[in-house]
Amino acid sequence: MVKRIFAIALYSIRQWTAELRILLLFIFMIIFLRTDIAVIGNFAKEMDVAVNPLVYPFYSSDAVKQLILLSGIIFLFSDASFISNSQPYVIIRSKRLSWVSGQIVYIMIASAIYFFVIMGASVITLLPNASFQTDGWGKIINTLAQTNAGSLIHLQFAVSEKIITYYSPVTAFFLSFLLNWSVHVLLGCLCF
Repeated sequence: MVKRIFAIALYSIRQWTAELRILLLFIFMIIFLRTDIAVIGNFAKEMDVAVNPLVYPFYSSDAVKQLILLSGIIFLFSDASFISNSQPYVIIRSKRLSWVSGQIVYIMIASAIYFFVIMGASVITLLPNASFQTDGWGKIINTLAQTNAGSLIHLQFAVSEKIITYYSPVTAFFLSFLLNWSVHVLLGCLCF
């Protein structure tokens, strides 16, 4: 039964290749994210200092950015109950319980893919001016958190000093993924 559940989930993900709206969603979200985060990369380039590229926790802690991320996941799952032309045949062959379980696993996997792409894009955006070798958060992130430099460079989200104080970059990045993913899985299940 577990094999059948994962087969159903992977079948639903393979359906993305036939849907232009999924590709457009990822393109739109990546462009939106890049325009906001590129400001930090430009600031690092001006200062000639490497920046830690794990800035996604600050981006996702902004209420407006979080609403935009939520709208993206709602758009991703806008076809919930996930009934396409072939789904009635899948339901008949796999039985209802396996199909429902497969769709829940699909929601979990799709949400993870969504955030891997978005978080990956945030890291890739800063790579030309980034270094993982910085001590802790690095000079650029600390400057943005402790001064008004963010408003001077027109940064569209706040760099929280609390996140810098209490979490290491990797821990904050992982917790940010975990919290966003769990909320979006819940939202996907509600849509379903």
